[in-house]
Amino acid sequence: IEILQSKTLMAAVVKRLNLNVNISSKGRVINIDLYDQRPVNFQTFEMNENFFGKSWELTFNGKDQYLLEDKESGKKVSGQLNQLQRNFIGTYKVDKTAYFSRQRNENFSLVFNDPIKVVNSYLSHLSVGVTTKQSTVLRLSFQTTVPKRGQDVLNTLIKVYNEAGLTDKNRTTQNTLDFIDERLKLVTGQLVE
Repeated sequence: IEILQSKTLMAAVVKRLNLNVNISSKGRVINIDLYDQRPVNFQTFEMNENFFGKSWELTFNGKDQYLLEDKESGKKVSGQLNQLQRNFIGTYKVDKTAYFSRQRNENFSLVFNDPIKVVNSYLSHLSVGVTTKQSTVLRLSFQTTVPKRGQDVLNTLIKVYNEAGLTDKNRTTQNTLDFIDERLKLVTGQLVE
């Protein structure tokens, strides 16, 4: 249970699903989270932490250009879609999604969040428990306002957990093989003498 609630696994989930970037559609009264209908995916690699939590206006100039504008400071960043970007905000890639063509004329709000805070927040919304006292079955739940995000978080968490378990088994197997090889060399050396 503790492993599924570890920061390491949740950090992998946040990175894999790009959960440290929020894109929302600007409404008259409230902004609508576009988790499952984003026009683009922002894949962050290294971000300037000075811009965590800052709201940017995201627009698209044509079919292959994006523009980020900080309305408070007036700073602007533009670049090519589907290409790696390096600028004062950080290193990231902006990829079109299937929703791009029908949403490209709209304005969006975008926020880069501190991945550590996102991990902590997501862990606080995750619940892991045993179904019965003698059961080996776990009950996982994730509280969110966007059901698709909850599904993706839980499914990705299970994938990451399984991958981590497989990596650990492979490491143990390799260490065992290395130990046996060393012992064989030692025993073979003693037999030759």
